[in-house]
Amino acid sequence: MTLYEYLQLMVVVLPVQVSWFAVGCYYLSSGKQELARRYLSKSTSLNRVFGPAWLAYGHSFAAENEHDQAMAAYFTASQLMKGLI
Repeated sequence: MTLYEYLQLMVVVLPVQVSWFAVGCYYLSSGKQELARRYLSKSTSLNRVFGPAWLAYGHSFAAENEHDQAMAAYFTASQLMKGLI
């Protein structure tokens, strides 16, 4: 089973925000920042307090030198994940 096939299975099995987070991370690791943001945005819109999605969202902006948006996402993640990051 490939990673992509595994992620497709996750979309069916896991809570929706976690599934979209996983798909976003897949695209982030593939260097496809725009697609990553699309799915990470879905994840954060479904669960506004899901810190890992905000952190990855920040990484997707930082990878393209969009510093203001990256910092905003990182700040949100830091507020949601106090003591973890």
